Amino acid sequence: LSWKVNARNLSQAGPGMAGVLQGQGTVSGSYKLPQVKGTLKGGNVRYQDLSVQAVDINITQNGANYSVQGVLRSVKQGENVVTYAELKGQGTVERHSATLAAVHKDGKLNAAVSGGLVNGQWNGAVNTLALRETVAGDWQLTAPIRINASAQAVTVSNSCLANRQNARFCAQQTSWTKQAGLVAKGQLQQVPLAMARPFLPPNIQLPGRLIADYQFEQRNGQPFARINVQLPDNAVVVVSERGRKDTFRYTNTRASIVLNNRNATVDAQLDVVGRGQMRTQGQVMLSPENGQHRLDLRTTVNMPSITWL
Repeated sequence: LSWKVNARNLSQAGPGMAGVLQGQGTVSGSYKLPQVKGTLKGGNVRYQDLSVQAVDINITQNGANYSVQGVLRSVKQGENVVTYAELKGQGTVERHSATLAAVHKDGKLNAAVSGGLVNGQWNGAVNTLALRETVAGDWQLTAPIRINASAQAVTVSNSCLANRQNARFCAQQTSWTKQAGLVAKGQLQQVPLAMARPFLPPNIQLPGRLIADYQFEQRNGQPFARINVQLPDNAVVVVSERGRKDTFRYTNTRASIVLNNRNATVDAQLDVVGRGQMRTQGQVMLSPENGQHRLDLRTTVNMPSITWL
């Protein structure tokens, strides 16, 4: 048995579609031990605002063993651009492995996974994961992430991404069940504030670090989240056009946000040594239906002297 695809003008297939898709393949062997080979190539494929400059997919099956290799070039959707993506996979349903490499305009991703599907449950691991050349620097997984997944529940082992300065993004106690929904906790440890440099004016320097923890869960089908952020004592440096540096040392800096369904409670404080204090408390009422969110925040500023302004 052989098959062939020769779609030279996808615009005739449906509205919002364009490009070229061509492929061919064969199926031979017995029912229990089939042998499958197939290729699919395409150019300038588009569906609505999603476009792919080039597609190249090769699939082979020899009995229970599968092999898949796919390459996508210049994948665009809105402002998101993936210039290159490659997926390789091989093995059987019960035991398989795959690698993924992708180049985005904001960085590069490399990952490797392995596992197996038995009796409707997938047990496996993300063995390696690396993010490189991002605005936040280079990060990699400190240990494999163990994953158990079925249609009823998903559990994920504790995991951390770390950089060379030993800053860490850690996820803990992450799980999902059909009955209870998603539960997730995690921490950010010693993350340099300098990572925010691409988003700040060039005359502002942040030598400090950030510590945070988060919690998310679904309570009776409604979202509940808690985020705590702390900035260990440090400073903000502002450089004038003439090169003069003004240093503002801060202490007792923290913020807490608790989201209960559509109501968020905010509590934040900042002390600038020798300059003054700021406290903010209140609520934010979210209204995603019409975007008319309500703010009820109270901010107090205690500034003994303004001569430094």
